[in-house]
Amino acid sequence: MTAYPPSAAPPRAPGPRRRTVLGAGGLAALGAVLAAAPARAEDPAAAPDVVVFCEPTLRAALRATGDDFRRRTGVPVRLFASPTALILQQIARGLRSDLVVIEADPDMLRAVVARGLLRKGPNPEMTFWRNRLVVAASGTTADAGSLRGALGATGRVALVDPGVNPAGERTAAALRAAGLADVIAGRAIGTASTADARFLLTDGTAQRAIVYATDLPGEPALAWAGTVPSGTYAPPGYGIGVVHNAVSVNTARFAAFLNGADAAPALRAAGLETGA
Repeated sequence: MTAYPPSAAPPRAPGPRRRTVLGAGGLAALGAVLAAAPARAEDPAAAPDVVVFCEPTLRAALRATGDDFRRRTGVPVRLFASPTALILQQIARGLRSDLVVIEADPDMLRAVVARGLLRKGPNPEMTFWRNRLVVAASGTTADAGSLRGALGATGRVALVDPGVNPAGERTAAALRAAGLADVIAGRAIGTASTADARFLLTDGTAQRAIVYATDLPGEPALAWAGTVPSGTYAPPGYGIGVVHNAVSVNTARFAAFLNGADAAPALRAAGLETGA
């Protein structure tokens, strides 16, 4: 038995881990809550590097554009990936960041801007990129031409659970619209994110995965097996916002670069649809 000095208490056993569940409706509600929260004003010294918070599925796209921006300007871009819900909580509590690239609807973004968590400009209404759901497979394959064909008749399918992540609600809606929800029910493996679904595909646990297009670039072992029809779900859009306490002198410069023609080829190669 371990003895503890009188002034010390034995370590407490960790309690059960809790996971926050937030779907698409919860995301809009979170925006309203954060819009009502006071923004913390901080004024640290200006910095040259640009700190960017982004959705995890955008990590590869923003790493590529950040590297290109540094080659062109010499300005480093520091990238941190978290779900949109967590990003909004972080900036509401004053964590140092300059730009956010978050999944959100225009009304929620305008509410957050109005409260002062995000600044207006250089793009007052934000600039939206769009993503899409695709079916991925391991190895080499060709587009099957239909969602049913892409999912195949056998093998496990990794997909995001509804209610855990907006990708899960989009996936469920697409499967219902295609009449495939019951067909793959016995083959489905639920995950918490598209990154988890992709991992189950790479390690052989699943033979197909429904993920975002941005999850595939940089994964040479995975192939595009088919596209989930966009008319069966609401594709995610991403807004670029300047954080209320941004300190980098290059914040607006990088935001303009992301929205310009120079960044568009890399963003499209990473699976995003852009307006540039």
